[in-house]
Amino acid sequence: MIHLRCTSKLLRRLRVSPQVGAMAPDGRLGDWTAHVFALARVPIVLCVNDRTRLPVLLPLKESRTLVRRFRLAAARAIHRLAPESAVLYEELAALEEITVAWTANRSVLGTINEFVKDCQYWRYPHRATVADLLELEAHLSGTLCGPLDYRTPVEVAREALRERP
Repeated sequence: MIHLRCTSKLLRRLRVSPQVGAMAPDGRLGDWTAHVFALARVPIVLCVNDRTRLPVLLPLKESRTLVRRFRLAAARAIHRLAPESAVLYEELAALEEITVAWTANRSVLGTINEFVKDCQYWRYPHRATVADLLELEAHLSGTLCGPLDYRTPVEVAREALRERP
C-alpha cells in the first residue's frame, strides 16, 4: 500500500476526503505527492515520488479515474527503470492499494514547484499531448535535484530499485 499525497488544490478537484493517520508505505519507493497545474490550458497532474523525486505526468481529464491512471503511469515509469525484475513486481504489488492523503513533506513540495516552473518554460508551452507529457517526464527525470545531493531522480530511483541479495 502506498499513499498518493495530494495538495489541497488537487483534493478540491478530486472531491475526496483524504485519509488521516496514514500507515507506513510498502515498497522501496514509498509515497508519492501529487499537484495539479495548467500546461497549455490543460490541467495536468504532476506526481513526484517522495524518496527519489521521480516524476509522473498525466492529464487530469476525469478526476474519478485519477488513482487508477496514476497506478498505470507509475508502473510504466518503474518498468522503464527495472524491467523484468523481482523488484518490479514488488513495486507493482505496492501500487495495488493506493490511499489518498494530505501532503506531508515540504521538501517534496519545493521540488514540485521547481518541476512546475520547468514545465511551464519548456520548449513546447503551447501544447500538452500525451507524447509531449512523456517527453517532458523524461526531461524532468534527468533534472538535478538539491534534496538528492544534486543527482537526478533516475539515478536515485535505479539505486532504490536495485536488487539486493
